[in-house]
Amino acid sequence: MKVKGWPFGADRIKEMLAKEKETRKVVEIAPGVKVNFVRIPAGEFVMGSYRGEPDAYPTAKVKIDKAFWMAELETTNEQFNVVFPDHDSRFVDQQWKDHVVQGYPANKPEQPVIRVSYNDAMEFCRKLSEKTGLKITLPTEAQWDGLAAPVATRTSGMATCMRTSARRTIWRTRQRCCLPFTV
Repeated sequence: MKVKGWPFGADRIKEMLAKEKETRKVVEIAPGVKVNFVRIPAGEFVMGSYRGEPDAYPTAKVKIDKAFWMAELETTNEQFNVVFPDHDSRFVDQQWKDHVVQGYPANKPEQPVIRVSYNDAMEFCRKLSEKTGLKITLPTEAQWDGLAAPVATRTSGMATCMRTSARRTIWRTRQRCCLPFTV
């Protein structure tokens, strides 16, 4: 299955973003705590693949009619703690012989929040929406797999939310809480 101009190359992404009035937005969610967003242009693409994981097929043509904003990086512990101050990302398992410590700390303010349920992620979005007046939500599979991943990884350095297969990535993205919002 083919869609003209897909997959997007760097030149095509620049051309798509040139039509936007602004491509970056900073939103302060608490004093000194900000979220940087990048503009993801509308577009048409092929979602899915016959190469790789079985859950990535069949392929389908998908069109996103309206541009949207997505957090440039994964939601950090500091950002998540604005809404859930008692959340604890704890430790990341240690995978070597002598397990003499609990693991590697995962609770530093600048680290991505982990161990977040889908319901908590949605509640985080709801409360941020109330606080900011913006419609903040988790990305749809189409928003993430088709447009955000290719644009973000080529234009903003969003290296930690790379896609592997469509469903696995959305789950990982939702677990880590990458947040887009639409205006």
